Amino acid sequence: MIAEKIEANPLFGGGAEIRLFIKDVKAVQSFMNKYIDGKKYSVEFKRKRANRSLDANAYCWVLCHEIAKKLDTYTDEEIYMEAIRKYGMSTIRPEEAALVDDLCRMWDNMGLGNQHVILGDSKISGYVNVKYYWGSSGYNTKAMSRLIDGLVSDAQELGIDTRTPDEIERLKQLWETTDT
Repeated sequence: MIAEKIEANPLFGGGAEIRLFIKDVKAVQSFMNKYIDGKKYSVEFKRKRANRSLDANAYCWVLCHEIAKKLDTYTDEEIYMEAIRKYGMSTIRPEEAALVDDLCRMWDNMGLGNQHVILGDSKISGYVNVKYYWGSSGYNTKAMSRLIDGLVSDAQELGIDTRTPDEIERLKQLWETTDT
């Protein structure tokens, strides 16, 4: 659910009350039916961020296609995967050596773009450092913008016509205004 407004008020005798203002009445009713049962629950709040726009996603694939066509030995998907490694989001985690193969296989199968590189032994005995890359489907506008900028740069280096800097900036402004 998306909270339009959050208020917190201290209560006499300790504790606090949190009030959420949510426009989607059906979602609230569904929540009430599912969770209001006298049990305790953990609650997590996250800032609402827009996912990258469909325009950004479409332009990403146009660039991948044009680069693959120019290079003639790579598929669109291979160009995309390389761009994820060069410009995308990643994290390095120590993983238990006995589980690395299964963890990496699961990660890679979670979506196009998700991939990994085994970096070698961790400082932690029995662990291996793995660098995980996220596919762009989970990117926010900032991360998608970085990916697009990298692909535009790659395309321009190959002499491929891209949108003008003004058009790209306009798209970025559009993406940024969708973040809340």
